[in-house]
Amino acid sequence: MLIGVVVVFLISHSVLIADTIYNLWFMSLSPTLVLVSNFMYALNSAINFPIYVLTGKRFREEVKSLLCGRAPYLPRNTGPPTT
Repeated sequence: MLIGVVVVFLISHSVLIADTIYNLWFMSLSPTLVLVSNFMYALNSAINFPIYVLTGKRFREEVKSLLCGRAPYLPRNTGPPTT
């Protein structure tokens, strides 16, 4: 799950990185790169939820409990108590 989130983050922020490098060399803003960068940033936020739903069992259980009004999902502690 974490690898998927990181890969999506890197892909969606690559345009922002390219825009920053472009600005450092040419000292001007490219309106197209800014527009694409903002879109990719929003897309990254939108894609994270489905990644968590598809890959995280605990996340799915928490969402179900929130939507259905059940008690929160608490995994059983099978180990010794910690202090």
